[in-house]
Amino acid sequence: FIDILNSVPNRLRDLTPQIIYLTAQRLEMQGYIRNAVKEYQKLLTSNSAMFSAYARLHHTILSQMVNFIDTQEAINELEKLRFAWGEKEFKIRLLNHLADLYLIDKDYYNALRILNEEGFLVDNEQKKIIAGKMVKIFEDIFIGNHADENLSPIKSLALYQDFKWVAEISPHHNMILQKLSDRLVAVDLLPRAQMLLLSLLQKQDLTPDNRARVGSRLAIIYL
Repeated sequence: FIDILNSVPNRLRDLTPQIIYLTAQRLEMQGYIRNAVKEYQKLLTSNSAMFSAYARLHHTILSQMVNFIDTQEAINELEKLRFAWGEKEFKIRLLNHLADLYLIDKDYYNALRILNEEGFLVDNEQKKIIAGKMVKIFEDIFIGNHADENLSPIKSLALYQDFKWVAEISPHHNMILQKLSDRLVAVDLLPRAQMLLLSLLQKQDLTPDNRARVGSRLAIIYL
């Protein structure tokens, strides 16, 4: 196809950006990543909004992959690209890669924010996949203790409040609330922890053991 484009006589429009982009794609598929990066670089300032946007996306992803730029630089570049091209497929690919980079950077709040935004662009089947990914992040934060390493109790609470619906569809919702309340108690945010546990006690699906566990935590807060 590249050869066909190159052989088109008397072009009605400039096909050079498309030819460069496809050449870079070919190099990327062949595994010549560094050469592909150099080819994409030719389009970074192209007059073609579409091919420039796609080239910047691939250039950033591949550059981070081969350590030409670090994760934070890649995040900054993709954030700039969010409104560079309006095609839905482009936005979905961009947001998907951006969420992955935020996870690598252990920025869980922004990873959830980006995935939530992506959920408005995809079909119902993809929505379920994205929701499952968000639930997994929530469970890693609160049950897998990732929050202990990377999130303060205040930020943990803010994350829960902003994405409460994610916690509610998790099969481990009760455990998430208990773990969050423990973190709040540890820094003397007792009223907040109390409210979380009281809301948990009002749920009808608590087993007797879980109800006793929540009640014990609540009793300690009152003490």
